[in-house]
Amino acid sequence: MSSMLPTKEALDLRHVTRAAIPLFTSSKFWRTRFAINGERGFLLPIVRKFFPPEGNHEIDWRLLYHCTARLNCSDWFEIEIRAWETLRWLRDTASAIHRGRPRPPDFRGSPALQHYHNTARRNTFIESVEITSSLCKIAISALQEAGEVNITGIEFIFDDGRPKAMLGFATPGARQMSREKYARKTRRSPFDRHTTWPYPGVRVTMDVFGLRGIVFLKDANGIHGISIYHGWEEFDELDDSLCIGLATHDYDEQEQVAYSVSLDKVEKVIAVVDNRKMIDLGISGTTTKRSVYAEDEWNDVVDMYKRDNTILLKSV
Repeated sequence: MSSMLPTKEALDLRHVTRAAIPLFTSSKFWRTRFAINGERGFLLPIVRKFFPPEGNHEIDWRLLYHCTARLNCSDWFEIEIRAWETLRWLRDTASAIHRGRPRPPDFRGSPALQHYHNTARRNTFIESVEITSSLCKIAISALQEAGEVNITGIEFIFDDGRPKAMLGFATPGARQMSREKYARKTRRSPFDRHTTWPYPGVRVTMDVFGLRGIVFLKDANGIHGISIYHGWEEFDELDDSLCIGLATHDYDEQEQVAYSVSLDKVEKVIAVVDNRKMIDLGISGTTTKRSVYAEDEWNDVVDMYKRDNTILLKSV
């Protein structure tokens, strides 16, 4: 039974029964972590290649598990991990629908499925915040260092007495601004957002009514601009004055890409951060429709195969 549980839950059993104590040193238990649907299942092809079953290899599976909690891998391998965790989500969703059980939350953005493997790139951390209907304000912190504007943190403020929740950090002494004041300043001089936020940076607080998503500008170094997607807005009508940092709509750097993550109802925001800035963002929750961008790209793939007569379509 323990082999079917997530590692943390399996090890927590030792607080309930003494019979679970040997799990911590059980090679058989730690080896199950590397099964295709285990937490380190994305490493199975590598394990098979370097430690074939016919070889006489003594593997310390517990050590291997802990050594792979912090990864120092290429972008290509990162894509492999994203594909693996997405397939696991599809498997769990299909299984839940088939058995009539509640299905996993919908998601948008790379970090949203990190819980499947609980790993992170070296020197980065995963943080998350549960979103409820009591969310009333969001504070975004930006800081300019060596000419580069970075988003350092997002703070969520609730009106039901719940403590504030922070992703990343806000620099002590940062200039406090309202959304209206920040919008007036950027309208007066669009270049201010690039040049006037040196240390200790700026912290912009805005009212939020029904968070539905986030639009952010990022490259390999991190996130450089954020816009908030409100509950009543259509995406095409997103208010540019809500953008903090570099503009997510009029950027001109080829290396930077604007990402949009949105759902009908956002229940959790997940962030990848380091000790200086935010690296990536994702959300989970519920939605009634597929991602428009993914659907368009999928239709393009199907059309390409139709033109090349690579697949045979049969009408039903």
